[in-house]
Amino acid sequence: MSKPITIVAMMILYEEEKYDLNDKVSKYIPSFSNLKCKSNDEIYKCNNDLKIIHLLTHTSGFKYYDDGLGNISHADTSFLSLQDWIDSLILNQHLEFEPGTDYQYGINQAILGRLIEELSEQSFYQSLKDKIFDPLEMKNTKFYLTKNEREKF
Repeated sequence: MSKPITIVAMMILYEEEKYDLNDKVSKYIPSFSNLKCKSNDEIYKCNNDLKIIHLLTHTSGFKYYDDGLGNISHADTSFLSLQDWIDSLILNQHLEFEPGTDYQYGINQAILGRLIEELSEQSFYQSLKDKIFDPLEMKNTKFYLTKNEREKF
């Protein structure tokens, strides 16, 4: 259920007027100003800016990647932070299309997790905990479970 929870966190931050839906992602995460797009066999600097609304609506051009950098499972084990993962993603993966021009279900929620960190000035988990989990008394909701917690699951 990470996608709905991430979207709720983004909407809370929106209600707090922390961002505008049409803000460029690079306003908060500068590395997104250097995105590359694919077109047939060509790789080029994207003409359109990636906006927050594109991440929220899966129109960013990012997809799910089967292996290597960009495979979201690598975010758990191979990188120290969401920012490290994003920096590697931008260097090693290219958008499938210009942001805002098509739909592709993909890794948008992980990128929004990093954006939540910037907007809330907290870790992704801490922001979710403070704004969603604690107020709703969701005491056992988290990303990583201990062995005992997994047995309860």
